[in-house]
Amino acid sequence: MAQQRLIKGQPGSWSAWSEWSACTRTCGGGITTQTRECRYKPMGRHRRRTHSIITQHHCIGLYKRIHICNTKECPGTTDFRQEQCSRYSGKEFLGRAYDWEPFMDAPNQCALNCRARGFRFYATLNATVEDGTPCRGYIIGHDTDRWICVAGQCKHVGCDGVVGSDQRYDSCGVCGGNNSTCRVVSGLFTRPQLPVGYNLITQIPSAACNLSITELKQSRNYLALRKTDGTFILNGNWAINWSGEFEALGTKFSYHREDDNTAESISSPGPLAEPLDLMVIYQQPNPGIKYQYQLPVMSSPSQQPAPGVYRAKDLSSLLRQADSPSPPEERAQRDKAAEPRHSGKAFPYGNSVFGSDLQGYSGDEAPKPKPKGGKGKKRKFSWKITGFTECSKSCGGGIQTAVVVCIRDKTQLRVPEKRCASLEKPSPQAMRCNLKPCVAEWVGGEWGECSVTCGDGMQIREILCRQEITPTLTMTVAEGACLTPPSPLLQRTRACQRPPCPVVGGKPSQWTVGAWSQCSAKCGQGVQTRSVLCPFR
Repeated sequence: MAQQRLIKGQPGSWSAWSEWSACTRTCGGGITTQTRECRYKPMGRHRRRTHSIITQHHCIGLYKRIHICNTKECPGTTDFRQEQCSRYSGKEFLGRAYDWEPFMDAPNQCALNCRARGFRFYATLNATVEDGTPCRGYIIGHDTDRWICVAGQCKHVGCDGVVGSDQRYDSCGVCGGNNSTCRVVSGLFTRPQLPVGYNLITQIPSAACNLSITELKQSRNYLALRKTDGTFILNGNWAINWSGEFEALGTKFSYHREDDNTAESISSPGPLAEPLDLMVIYQQPNPGIKYQYQLPVMSSPSQQPAPGVYRAKDLSSLLRQADSPSPPEERAQRDKAAEPRHSGKAFPYGNSVFGSDLQGYSGDEAPKPKPKGGKGKKRKFSWKITGFTECSKSCGGGIQTAVVVCIRDKTQLRVPEKRCASLEKPSPQAMRCNLKPCVAEWVGGEWGECSVTCGDGMQIREILCRQEITPTLTMTVAEGACLTPPSPLLQRTRACQRPPCPVVGGKPSQWTVGAWSQCSAKCGQGVQTRSVLCPFR
């Protein structure tokens, strides 16, 4: 973060920058600072006077710089904000001790807001969290950027690591770049009917980076990743993996699949050390699979490409190689683990909608439709899914809805939606989130009948320990599951009132009841009756 100071008075000059301070944390992301001072600048015949630090002068520029440091995750530790809340656990607060956990829905995220575990209240235990604590900031079109708290304020961190910097990665993954170092390749695989089992969607070439693969709608199909030697990275041999991270081909793949009711997604920063087969395990009609990645290119035709880096003119031949059949003996080895066998082409079904800006590609896919109104005119705007809304619930299963915005293709920045009015907007997408059951808590049951049929009476109810499992399932659980005693605000009894009782001879009439009759059965289950009379005539 760069801070600027302007003090009225005589012109001054900046001193040299100080050494960077020690990082506030040894791991997990801290901050380091660097400062300089505004010193007096002698004028005219006073130039030889020694520079002195005074207050009646001014300097224009930056007096403080802040940089993040030690960003590697701490091994075997809890969340940094949880760590700060836990320091207050067991200490007396308003007469009793609590176990504290972070609370992120308070107005000021950079205050230490903690919720008493098992209770429905939170407290601000410190005016500020420690510098470097993550917070949730947002800039339109950049909702995945990093934000941290510094001096009690949520600050944006540029890709250069400077707090307050507006530097961002371009679509090629270059910090502060202009999208000139790579070509974006994207496709939409929409063939609805496929043979049951493993089917090849496309082959992603080596050196590809920033992979993003998403299922457009939840289905009983599964995505799979396979290496060129026929071994699987993900969901191979009919064994379906849980969500997690998988290391292969010199990079890390993040797989997201909450349960069988949410769409799958795969992402990877790359670059790939070798080609990768993207596959689908087909079990029901395919709702659509979107994939996108970047391929690096050389900026100067005269330069020789480094290993795994390609010039723009080489990309077509590169993709044709990916699209052409391999020798029979190589394909036989690769196809052992997948049934049925596929043709060996990168796009074997010829129905993916190719969205690359590569020119001259003559693959097996359907050609990209030309925009209306101009011969060969490039599309300037498009709809893009930039993320998902906050989860509607903190536990028990909530919903996140996709955020779809209109962007300018060249800059990838958000523009008014009217720019995309002529384009078909993606259908609404939603995914379930926060699926863990809620904490069990005490609730009041249904009130019983009033104890009288006229006049003033009393109602009684049970106090139950209940737990929300899913949005449609809330269960009564063992009392031990509720970690704290019931709140005194949960009443077990309350007064009730019925119509006034009839008055006979100046006194309210009372119901009279007779004795119970003999049981209607000598064994098993029977019935007893008695008379109930009102003496009022």
